[in-house]
Amino acid sequence: MRRLLFATTVLLALVAGSALAVTQVTNIFTEGFNSGFSDPYTTDGQSWGSRFGITAPGINTNTIAGTEGDAMALLNNDRAVDGATTIIGAMDVELGTVPAEGVTYTFSGNFSWQFGTAASAAELFLHSGQSGFVVDMGAASTTDADFFFDMPETNWATHSFSYTTTAADVGKAIRVRIRLADEDNVDNLTQLLADNWVVTRETPIRTEPLVIDVRINGLIYYYNPANEAAGYVCNDGVITDGGETIGLCAYETMAYTFGLVTNGASVGEYRVNAIDFSGVDQTATGNGIGTTATRNILTNSTTATLVDFVYDGTDFWFLADDGKVFQNSSTNAVFDLGTNVVATYDSLTLSETKLLAGATAADGTSKVLEVDGGMVTVLVDQAGAVDGTTWVAGQSDSATWYHCRAQGYTYEGISTWVGGAPSSGIPLRGLAASTEGVYGVHKSGYLYLNGWDWAANMVQQTIMANAVDLAVVQVSYVVPAFPAIADPVGSNLIPNGEFDQVTTNGPAPHASLQYNIDGTFGDYSAFWGDTAEVTGWTPAYDDPNGLTALVGTPHADDGGVPALDGTFYLDTLIDTDDGLITLNSIMDYSNGLVQSNALNGVTIDSGKTYRFSVDAIATGGALDLDSGTFTASLTDGSNTPITGGSMTGILTGWDGVQVLDISGADLLAAGQVNVVFDQVNTNDIPGYPDSIAPTDVSNATLVSQIKVYSVTLAELLTAGAGDVNKDGVVNQDDVDLANSYLDGSVDGGDDAATRIADLIAQGMTSAEALEYLNLTGFDLDGDGTFNADDVAAIDSLLPAPELLMVMTGSDTMAFEWEGSDSKEYTIESCTSLILTNWAVYNDGVTTYSAIAGSATGTNTLTGVLTDGSARFFRLIEGTSPISYLSVADGSFELDGSGWSACMASWNDTGTAVYELYGGSGHMTAAIDGTWCGLMSNLGTIHQDLDAVNAGDTLTVVFYGGRALESKNTNAGGVINCTLKVGGSSNTVQADTTLLAYDTWQAYTNTWVATESGTLTLEFSNASGKPWIDHISNVKRVEP
Repeated sequence: MRRLLFATTVLLALVAGSALAVTQVTNIFTEGFNSGFSDPYTTDGQSWGSRFGITAPGINTNTIAGTEGDAMALLNNDRAVDGATTIIGAMDVELGTVPAEGVTYTFSGNFSWQFGTAASAAELFLHSGQSGFVVDMGAASTTDADFFFDMPETNWATHSFSYTTTAADVGKAIRVRIRLADEDNVDNLTQLLADNWVVTRETPIRTEPLVIDVRINGLIYYYNPANEAAGYVCNDGVITDGGETIGLCAYETMAYTFGLVTNGASVGEYRVNAIDFSGVDQTATGNGIGTTATRNILTNSTTATLVDFVYDGTDFWFLADDGKVFQNSSTNAVFDLGTNVVATYDSLTLSETKLLAGATAADGTSKVLEVDGGMVTVLVDQAGAVDGTTWVAGQSDSATWYHCRAQGYTYEGISTWVGGAPSSGIPLRGLAASTEGVYGVHKSGYLYLNGWDWAANMVQQTIMANAVDLAVVQVSYVVPAFPAIADPVGSNLIPNGEFDQVTTNGPAPHASLQYNIDGTFGDYSAFWGDTAEVTGWTPAYDDPNGLTALVGTPHADDGGVPALDGTFYLDTLIDTDDGLITLNSIMDYSNGLVQSNALNGVTIDSGKTYRFSVDAIATGGALDLDSGTFTASLTDGSNTPITGGSMTGILTGWDGVQVLDISGADLLAAGQVNVVFDQVNTNDIPGYPDSIAPTDVSNATLVSQIKVYSVTLAELLTAGAGDVNKDGVVNQDDVDLANSYLDGSVDGGDDAATRIADLIAQGMTSAEALEYLNLTGFDLDGDGTFNADDVAAIDSLLPAPELLMVMTGSDTMAFEWEGSDSKEYTIESCTSLILTNWAVYNDGVTTYSAIAGSATGTNTLTGVLTDGSARFFRLIEGTSPISYLSVADGSFELDGSGWSACMASWNDTGTAVYELYGGSGHMTAAIDGTWCGLMSNLGTIHQDLDAVNAGDTLTVVFYGGRALESKNTNAGGVINCTLKVGGSSNTVQADTTLLAYDTWQAYTNTWVATESGTLTLEFSNASGKPWIDHISNVKRVEP
C-alpha cells in the first residue's frame, strides 16, 4: 500500500575537507507494493509501458524472504530477441516543489527476479541515462551507473541514487523517474520483482549556539546568546563511582564530558558521558532546559594523565599532559606530539578535520601544534602562557581557530589579536569557538566574548563560576511566527461584559477603588464596609464545606470569631478603576459571577459564527496557582453548558485572552443563554473546622486568585481580500504592514522568505509554513507563498484617492488628496469630458507631474493658477521612485537617564559604558527625546540596511553637537558619516568645533550609488569629542 510519510530524523555528517552540517531527513514518498496498493505514478504521459504494481501480475502476496510488508510487485517481461537496448517501462512519481538550494533527494528501492534464467535477468536493468530526479520536466539527473538484475534469483538487492538541488531549482516541480530497459539478447520470460521504494529529502537545517560549561563535580550550566538567559542544565557531567570531571567538548547538538574515577574498583579509569541538546532550542531560559543524557558511553584505562579531549563525529581523541594522543578506548597512543615539542600539553580542539593542541614549555613559551593527516606542524611558538596554560579553541565546521596565552591575550589563528587580559588576573578556565567569535570563562564565572574588557565584552557574570572547561553546543532554531492579527469581531453582545457599570454602596470611594461585590463572602479587613453592585451580574458560588458559616458577618469585623473572620480566602472584588473582577478560592469553594439570559433581545444569526472570549490573568507571587481551576461557560436555561461553549483550565494556563468559537445555531438551540465564570481551589485549610490557627486564616500559599478583565461574545467577521490588518478597509496601512512582514521589520527578525524556507526545510509544506507564520491571508495571488507579488496585489486593491479642489481666489485654486509617501501623483486636466483630451496640467509656471506623496498621508497644493477656461481635473497615482531605508535607534533612546553602553543595533566598537547619555548633563537637551551619543566613546558605529541599486540617490540627515562650556566634552570634534555599498563609498565630515557651545546642527550626506548591493551606514569619530543624535532614515530615490 502506498504511504506518504513525514517522519523526520536529524543526521550529523563530517566529511573530510568539508564543513559539518546538521540536516533533517524527511520521508516524502514510500511505496511498499502491499495489499491496498494504489497507482502512485503520474498520468501526464511520462509513465507508460511495464510498470511495477500495474503491469500483470501486479501485486502478489506470495512473497520471498526479506519482503517489506505483506506483498510485493511482480512484472513479466518476454520480448523477442533483436539485440537493441529498449526502454520497456517508465514510472514517474511527483514529489512536490524544491524548497531550497542544497537539498538532497535520495531514491532507494529493492529489486529481484524469478522464473527466468540468470542470463535473461542479467540483461534487464534500470537505465542510468534516463532514471533519476527530474526538475521542471527537464532532463533526468542520471544515476551513477546502470543497475542490472544480476543478483541471485529471489535475492533482494537495493539500488539507490541521489540528487542535490541548485539555486536554479528552487520553487520548481521535482519528480523521481524510473526507466526499465532490456538489452534484448536472450529470449526468455523473466519476472521482475520490486519492493520498498523510498524517497527521502535531506535538508540542511538551521541551528543556534548555546555556551555551556562544566564544573569539577559534573554540574553543567549554560549561557544563551539568543536571549542572554543563563541557568543550570543538569548534573549529567558527573563521573559515576566517584570522580572528577576534567573536560567538556561539543559536536553539533551533542555535548560530552570526560573525567577520572577516583574511588572504588574502577579508580584511575577515564569515562565519557553524552548529553543530548537536540530537544533544546534557542528560546531556552530558566533551569533544566530539556537535555537527555547517557553516562559512561566510553571508557579508557590508560595510565597516562589525560588533560583534554575532542570528538570529531566518529572518534574521541584524548590528549595526555606529555603530548600522547589516544583514540577512543585504546590505551596505546596513536601518536606522540611530545616527540616534536617537549612541553606540558594543556588543551585539544578541532579545526575542520585537523587536531590542534595547546602546550606550554618549561620557560612559559606557548605552543600550538597542528595534526593533519599524521603530519605535525608547530603553528605558534610565542612567549608567555596565561597561568602556565595554553588554551586552543576551534570548530569542526570552520577553519577559524583561536588560542590564548600570556595574561589572557587571545588570538585568532596564529597572530590576529582578539582581546586582552582577563579581569583582575583571574585564571582562564576555558576557551570555546563559536560563529560569534571566541568565548572565554574564568574561575570567577565571568564569561567574555571576543576579549576581556569588563564593559564591552563581559556577557555573563556569575553562572559559570568554578568552571573547568567551556564548549559551544548547537541547539534547534525555532522559526518565530509573525505577530498574529486578531480576527475582526463585532460589538460585545454581553451587557456590561467589561464590568465598567458599577454602583458603590459606601459613603465615599474606597482608597483602593476595590469593593466587595454584594452577596459575596469576602471578609478581608481592608475592604470591610465597602460593597458594590456590578450591573447585570450576580454572585454564583458553591460552598460544599460550609466555609461561609465560619466567616461570620461578611465584609465586617466580628472580633475574630468565628474562625474565618477577616479572611481573604473567599474574596470577590470589583476594581472600579481598572474594571476587573478578582476571585479567590480555597477548599473547593466555587467563586464566580453569572449573568442570566444575557442575550435577551439580541438577534442571533444561525448561519454566523460567534466568538466567546475571556480576558483573565492568574495572580502569582506566593499564591498557589496549580491548585486552582478557572471555568467560563455559556449555559442554557438549565445551566448546562451549550455545545462547544465552555473552556476550563488550571490557573497557570490563564495568562490573557482565551477564546472559543460557537455557531449561531447552537446559541439559538439553547434558548436562554447564561454567562458564568468561576474559580475553584482544592487546598484544605489546616485544622478546619474546629482547630484553625490564626496564621491559617490568611495563609497566601493556600489560596488561588484570578483577575477577570472582560467577558465577550461577538460575531466573528471576515476580513476581505487585502485587508491584512483586519480593520475593515483596504488602504495604505495594509500595504505597509505587508511590507513589514515581507522584510521582517515588524518584529526585527528574518524576512518572510527566510522563515518560509526554514520551515519547509524542517518538513512543512508551503501551506503549513504560511499558516504557522500567520501569513495565509497575505497570499493574495494564491501561489502558495508570500512575496513581493502579494504586496503588489494588495497595493492594486487600494481605492484611487479623491481629489478635492477649492478656488482660493479669482485666479488661484488649491488641491488636496489622501495619499502615501510611497506613491507619486500627477494632476491631469481636460476641457471636455466628451473629448477626454486629458493632459498633465501646466498653469504656465508649474507642470503638476511626479508630485511626491506626503509622509503625513495628506497632500496639499496651493497657489495653483487657473488659465481662465472651464476645466475638469483628475488625479493619477503611480509608484514613487522615493523610498526610505529604516535606521534602527537613530535617536539612541533608552529608559532612564545617565550613562549607558550603546544598543546592539549600532554594532559599536567602543569599549566603555560611557557611550550614550540620557538627560541634560552635557547638552541642555537632545534633538529628539532625551538621549544622545558621544562619538569619542562610541568609536565606530554602523548598520547594514537594505539593498540599493547603482544610480540610486541616497540621503541621510544627522545632527552633530558641541557640549556645554562647563563640561569636559565642550571642545567638540569631527564626525565622519559614510554611505557605503560594496567597495565604493561617500564620506561627509561634520565639524562641531565650529559650533557654539550647547548647540546642535544638522548635516546631510547625499550620494549617488555607483554599484548595487547592501547599503551600510557608518559613523566614526575622526577627532575630539563630538555628540551625535537624531539620525534619519536613509532616503532612496531611484533613477
